[in-house]
Amino acid sequence: MPMSKNDLRWRRTHEQIKRAFVKELTQRPFEQLTISALIKSAQISRRAFYTHFTDKYDLRDQLEQQLVARLKAAFAEDHRHFMQDLSNKQALWKQYTVLLTNVLTLINQERQLFRALLSANGDAHFNRQLWELVAREIDTRVDLYNAHFTDRLPRHYALVLIVDGLMGLILAWLNNPHPESVDHFSEILTASQLIAPLELLAPDQS
Repeated sequence: MPMSKNDLRWRRTHEQIKRAFVKELTQRPFEQLTISALIKSAQISRRAFYTHFTDKYDLRDQLEQQLVARLKAAFAEDHRHFMQDLSNKQALWKQYTVLLTNVLTLINQERQLFRALLSANGDAHFNRQLWELVAREIDTRVDLYNAHFTDRLPRHYALVLIVDGLMGLILAWLNNPHPESVDHFSEILTASQLIAPLELLAPDQS
């Protein structure tokens, strides 16, 4: 009788495979990863692996799809309570901080998996997928604000500036051996959206 995905043994095996995937990906590029290494690291049989996944590509894709689906769900939930009044800056940034906290909590729960997939050994396609997801979310929020990008920068470059800044900071947080708490880092990310680069500089005192 096949096991259900709600079966405790099924979930335990699935988690063992995921942990083994992360462990192996920290040691070698995905292209060099083998099923033999995975099942040895996970301490499961080859049959158990193929009960869950067809191959290593299916494993990677399923894990990535689950992460993307959870991020999309967090964005969708935020849209249900969206505040459109651009004049109320304090309330808007409070809402933005709540969204960041929810997203960062999700990322923190899967910190090792995100870090492995976004590493040099991971999947460049996943990195691009996340970039496009964040870019679409920014576009969606602009529309929900009933607003538009100003002409101070061409829209494409403005979007790159925002998305690259957010993703770069999140990646630095993921790779930080002593990361800030979710709440603290959420404040840092919020502040990063309010500070122009030149504001981070001060003249030397002679």
